[in-house]
Amino acid sequence: MGSASKKLSIEDRLLMTLLRLRRGWDLDDLGLLFGVHESSASKIVYTWLQFMWFELKKLEPAMFVSRHVQKEVGLPPAFKPFHNFRVILDTTEVRIEAPEDFREQGNTYNDYKGGNVIMYLIGSTCWGSVSYVSPGFEGSISDVELYRRSGIRDFLEEGDLLLVDRGFRIQEECDEDKVICVHPPFLKNRDKYTPEEEQLKREIAKVTLYNASLTLYNASL
Repeated sequence: MGSASKKLSIEDRLLMTLLRLRRGWDLDDLGLLFGVHESSASKIVYTWLQFMWFELKKLEPAMFVSRHVQKEVGLPPAFKPFHNFRVILDTTEVRIEAPEDFREQGNTYNDYKGGNVIMYLIGSTCWGSVSYVSPGFEGSISDVELYRRSGIRDFLEEGDLLLVDRGFRIQEECDEDKVICVHPPFLKNRDKYTPEEEQLKREIAKVTLYNASLTLYNASL
């Protein structure tokens, strides 16, 4: 790093990184705020991101809260029908510029998202907090393959209940791991759902709405 960046305290370097992450400040604005060149700000943020990743990675087992802890603290009413609940699984993506290499363009392009992306598997607790984030994968990966390669199966315990979207056709993998997979029912070629399926739909909808509202609240803090 340049000499100017060395004058910054550890606290200032951390604050710079958090402003970049949380508020999305441009590097030139950060450099102006902290009195360093844009290139120095870039190096500081890059270094701290690596440091934070290695440190937070150590907390991954504790962050992926067990169903026993969630039960002990207290499941929200919306989750009560789902005994042994462990995690809600979904995907998210980060858009990237189209790679120059033609093969990489195809590998990172996601038809559903309509662009080149990096895909992640995200897990959340009954309290709307993120408990698991997978490594990033090229955007062409399917949801099922993303689940298989995400590493989350290493943390699951026998009897855990997973709530997933219809696109996660992971019943075979869940059977192998002896965990329970719950997703909205499929109508297929029928005219209507059974009473039990209608009830399940309502219960999942309550959980989805509750979890989404908590996630938005947590993000606003």
